[in-house]
Amino acid sequence: MEPDRTRAQERTHSAPEPDAKAPKATQDAVLAGGNQMVARLIAGESEGLPGDNVADQIRGRLGGGSPLPAQLRSQMETGLGQSLGDVRLHTDSAAANLSDQLGARAFTTGKDVFFNSGVYNPSSTEGYHTLAHEVTHTLQQSAGPVAGTEVSPGLSVSDPHDHDERAAHAAADKLTAERPSQP
Repeated sequence: MEPDRTRAQERTHSAPEPDAKAPKATQDAVLAGGNQMVARLIAGESEGLPGDNVADQIRGRLGGGSPLPAQLRSQMETGLGQSLGDVRLHTDSAAANLSDQLGARAFTTGKDVFFNSGVYNPSSTEGYHTLAHEVTHTLQQSAGPVAGTEVSPGLSVSDPHDHDERAAHAAADKLTAERPSQP
């Protein structure tokens, strides 16, 4: 497991807008990366950007958060065929702040999934799909290196059409289609 690999995902129906608080390289990556991004913050290999302590903030929260709720965990474990007992969800204001700094709706680092404000909503179809997509990234990251092009020291962005993004999207589509009806 490489817990310091971070996967950020921007999923919008129009071109994403960079977050003004994000470092310029991150803003440029959001614009260039299209609707889905991957950010990888590598521990020990980079100091990060000047004034940018996002990697340290993320590292400080790893292992915190909450486990997947039992019913969601059961559904997703059945659909993915793997245990998700170690997955941690971060849905608080600190997670939203980190997501804002990365210009992302949600991102995954190892077994930790961080959500921007209002994005974690597994009772909605879009929210369930986002959760399923990010949970798939936890499995990908625990299996080994993920693809990405370094856009600044310690920050890598994937192509929205790379293998991991396509696989996560397909898994999320499958899980969402198989999801039991909501009341």
